[in-house]
Amino acid sequence: ILEQLVQDLLILTPAIVKLPVNIHGPNNTRTLFPKVHTVLQYDESWNVVAWGESALAREIDFWDDNEECADKVATTTLEYFKLHLAGSEEEKPYLPEGFDYRKAIKDFLKKMMELVKETLTKRWQELEMSQVRFVFTIPAQ
Repeated sequence: ILEQLVQDLLILTPAIVKLPVNIHGPNNTRTLFPKVHTVLQYDESWNVVAWGESALAREIDFWDDNEECADKVATTTLEYFKLHLAGSEEEKPYLPEGFDYRKAIKDFLKKMMELVKETLTKRWQELEMSQVRFVFTIPAQ
């Protein structure tokens, strides 16, 4: 399979091609490398209200802005939930009781997919998502 993939790449890219890289996730202004923080912020009904850098920024704003806290919705911020895929119990981060880590992973991938679609369609209007391949890594044990 790997050999076929390499041959396909050689056919598709006869010369060295400079691929554009998106270095900013949602509202990511602090980091200059291609990474989206593994963070989700949920409302009381477990709907995603923010993710990535924006979830971190909302959490900081919520606690720093005490005068306006009364009209803000209570949220729960979850980080590093993908580590629940690893086998080690010691490395698994806190999750609220009864919360399934698979929901967080699904929600995060959904938000990531929305960002990928938005970014790709801005750059290549004719692109069909069926032409796009995704490669995911999982945490090492």
